Amino acid sequence: GKVLFCPQFVMPTSGRRMQKQGFLKMASIYFINYFSILFSGKPITKGYKDIR
Repeated sequence: GKVLFCPQFVMPTSGRRMQKQGFLKMASIYFINYFSILFSGKPITKGYKDIR
């Protein structure tokens, strides 16, 4: 299928989050949420933990 780019679909993240959680964990959470929104209309995760 076609891939569309929409600038409104932005997921802000930080270097601290990437360092603490790791790239694979973050990518998997975003991937799961993407498909959850695609099929059910709402994300699986309810929020993100503060990383300081």
